[in-house]
Amino acid sequence: MGRTCKGICIRYKAEPVPNSIRYEIGQKHCTFCGLFLKVDETRCMCCKAVLRTKSRGKKKNQEDSFEINSTESRNLKNPFSYY
Repeated sequence: MGRTCKGICIRYKAEPVPNSIRYEIGQKHCTFCGLFLKVDETRCMCCKAVLRTKSRGKKKNQEDSFEINSTESRNLKNPFSYY
């Protein structure tokens, strides 16, 4: 049985706010329906998909992984040197 958006989620659609604070004020995102909802449940009442409660944070995660990789590379010996 596949997921389908039945349109029920539109009744629970959250009011527009800046994207940076959506999750902080309790809004949750249904990736299937593509809406931010103001509900207490962990699943979308429309399609039963798990609601996202945290941002993906691409930019922040990329910066953190860069710092870790650069630190690790400084601690490793040069694999091309024989001496």
